[in-house]
Amino acid sequence: MRMMNTLIRPLLPVLMMPVLIMFCAPVQAVEYLSVRAAQAVLFPEATRFVSRPLKLERKQLDQILEQAQSSMRTNRWKLWEARQGDALLGFVMTDAVIGKHELFGYAVAFDRQGVVRRVRIMSYLETQGGEVREPAWLRQFEGRHAGSALQLGKGIDNISGATLSCRHLTEGIRRLAFYARNHLAVPAAQPVAPSSITVSAAVSVLP
Repeated sequence: MRMMNTLIRPLLPVLMMPVLIMFCAPVQAVEYLSVRAAQAVLFPEATRFVSRPLKLERKQLDQILEQAQSSMRTNRWKLWEARQGDALLGFVMTDAVIGKHELFGYAVAFDRQGVVRRVRIMSYLETQGGEVREPAWLRQFEGRHAGSALQLGKGIDNISGATLSCRHLTEGIRRLAFYARNHLAVPAAQPVAPSSITVSAAVSVLP
């Protein structure tokens, strides 16, 4: 036994190295969809996506947060028009919210009236809660808008073991829905001129 210990002791650092690497290596976010891929999934019939800058005055943002009955820890909104030729089909918005500890990205498609068409998760980092990616769960958001039931436990079912991710994603979509209703929705009979805006930008709040 003593001889075995003498032989093994010098090898311990080498034997332990894979374990140390496993626990010390940084966790990388898994990207499931790029922006371009998400746009194609959300609006497969679109022929082009035109980026639009998002600029809100502080009082406009405060109004959205009050209407959505939530706060916002991050400021990562981006917006594109989905067009088929010159015809406006709707809008794609991307955002990121906190899961339990880390941000995860998602994209939402709104029609011209601000109604949710589809939701897709673009990236997810957490080791738990990834069930929010499931298409069956995400389908709950389809057809909802700022005026409909859009709260966890009130229109949107929870996933056991993924409560924080479910809650924060639902809150994020609700904020975007109010933005869509307040600033994007177009009356059904109103034609929409082709957009000339081509600069992509994260939402900025004007003082």
